[in-house]
Amino acid sequence: MAENQLFISYSRANIDFVTDLVNRLKEQGVSVWFDRDIPSGSHWDNTIEKEIKAADTLVIVLSKTSVASQNVLDEASYAIRLNKRIIPIQIEECEIPMRLARYQFIDFTKDREAAFERLIADLGYKSAESPKTAPQQPKEEVNQPIYVDDNPKKEDKKGFLRYALLTAFVIALVIIAFFLVRSGDGREAIPAAVATAREVDPQWDSANKKASVESFSNYIRRKGKEAPYYKEALQKIDSLLPDFVLVQYRNNQDQLQFHKYLAFNEDGSPQKQTAVYSRPKPGDLLIATWDLTIYYDEDAFTEEIRGWVIRGGDKVRVLEVQPKVSGGNAIFMRVRCKKFKD
Repeated sequence: MAENQLFISYSRANIDFVTDLVNRLKEQGVSVWFDRDIPSGSHWDNTIEKEIKAADTLVIVLSKTSVASQNVLDEASYAIRLNKRIIPIQIEECEIPMRLARYQFIDFTKDREAAFERLIADLGYKSAESPKTAPQQPKEEVNQPIYVDDNPKKEDKKGFLRYALLTAFVIALVIIAFFLVRSGDGREAIPAAVATAREVDPQWDSANKKASVESFSNYIRRKGKEAPYYKEALQKIDSLLPDFVLVQYRNNQDQLQFHKYLAFNEDGSPQKQTAVYSRPKPGDLLIATWDLTIYYDEDAFTEEIRGWVIRGGDKVRVLEVQPKVSGGNAIFMRVRCKKFKD
């Protein structure tokens, strides 16, 4: 059985669900702490800070009220700074906070029993035989990265039909072009057909409408290196990150100041699942954990760019990771970013 101290971060509105969850976890032998265990007379903030430090894993219960709770967001940010393992569990449909958007989550909104089994397995425990009841509330286990979906799930039928007809038209055009070329009458037809196929890409249209680092990143992540507009998507991202600066990936206190948002394999294809805190490579997109000091590109070690920062939650694209300098823990990166007045 794994030794794993859990800290549960949640909203008071979900106390019934959380109490049931804690009881079931304890039945499985899991060591769990949540704020009902704070002794009378204790200083609240000090106790929370101490317990997060002592925990191996932070389980965050995602609901409409918890994602709007400053306490929950503060607990998540502190755990991220300490490099704790984060497991979000979603108990109802809600807007996922940006700082948690790249963590794998477990979906309790559908099949609660399967979701609980998944949580136990992810924690390294073997479930006892058939548990009686799942924690109250929501439902299925999905263990996948969370990211903003640029294509509405409730796509209307007319739009789907239009896309299907366009696809059929392109296929027919390519077939006609093939026979024209064989007969010697249409040498220009196939390139024209391919160009038409490239134009018919609703996901690219959606990414362009939003015109954000997130929308172009999601296009690359979903469509892969073979996407018809893969290079254009990278160029669009670069255009949204116009500033070139030096910044510390790891500071002198040995804290990682970024986590990965979109990473790439050696062949340039996007990674489907990303090790959030693994060492970055040129080309990777990272998220700043908090507001960060930036340095002049020519001389990182003597002069910072005063009055300007990379904002917490903003994206940067890595150009170069510099070797560690002897005598300190800091590791610098050259990045593309959008800097802001402090």
